[in-house]
This record gives sequence, C-alpha cells and structure tokens, in this order.
Amino acid sequence: MLTVNDVYIFGDKVMEEFNKYAFYDMNGDGIPELLLWASGSCYILTINDDELAIWLDVYHYSRVLNSGNILNEVENAAPNHITYVYTIFDFNGNEKFSIEFAKYDDDENGKYDKDDTYYFDGVIVNKKTWDKLTKRYLNETDDKIEWMHYKRE
Repeated sequence: MLTVNDVYIFGDKVMEEFNKYAFYDMNGDGIPELLLWASGSCYILTINDDELAIWLDVYHYSRVLNSGNILNEVENAAPNHITYVYTIFDFNGNEKFSIEFAKYDDDENGKYDKDDTYYFDGVIVNKKTWDKLTKRYLNETDDKIEWMHYKRE
C-alpha cells in the first residue's frame, strides 16, 4: 500500500517545494487520475476494480503532457548534452511507443548549433533535420494540468 510518506519528503523545506498533486485524465476515459509529484518521482494513480492502483510511476525529470504522454529530459555533461525520451502509454499505463533523441554540445560553446551532434532514434542527423523531427514532441504542452502544492497540516 502506498502512503503519503512513500511519495513525499517532509522536514526539508527545499524538497517540500516539490510536493504537489493534480487530477488529470491520463487515459481518456473521462475520469481524472491522481498525479502525485515529489522530488524523486511522479506516481499516477487510477481506480481499478474499485481500488486505487498505480497507473504509472515516472522519474522526476519527466514532464506529464496534456496528451497523457510523458517527455523525459535529462541533461548530462562530458560533453554537455540533453537526452529526451518521449513515451506514449495505452489505456492501462503500459508503454505503447517510445522514441529517443539527443543533442550534444560538442564544441562546448553553451549553445546547440549546426556544428554539434544530433541523434534521432539512434541515427545521426543534422540540426535542421533534428529540429524538424523533434518539433512535435518538444512543442507538446502540459498547461492543462493544474498542479497544487501538498503541505502537511
């Protein structure tokens, strides 16, 4: 059984700022799921056979999107780069489709330009192609999900 202490961190003011929740229909059935966001992960809970069940558990560097899909974005160094993973889930929260793409600041000039390396689905592409292929994933929004801070009374 999942408890509030399994999800949220208390006693650390910085970490408590990550404690938030939202209600959002992730699978399109008209019934909103409960999203619990913390510093370590996001649990998405749904009702399954009259019981609360984990629909999905995602990492804290994920963005839950209006479509119910997830975009992971991880920044790394040596050289500086960003790796993205865009995932679509089925009605039950199982992975249906996933695609990975990344960009590397090879010259470490602090910007991603035509001289850097770009990958899309494991293939090296140029910046113009990468921008075109990733636009639909990177421009998807999360503005319909209204997060509220959870504070222990």
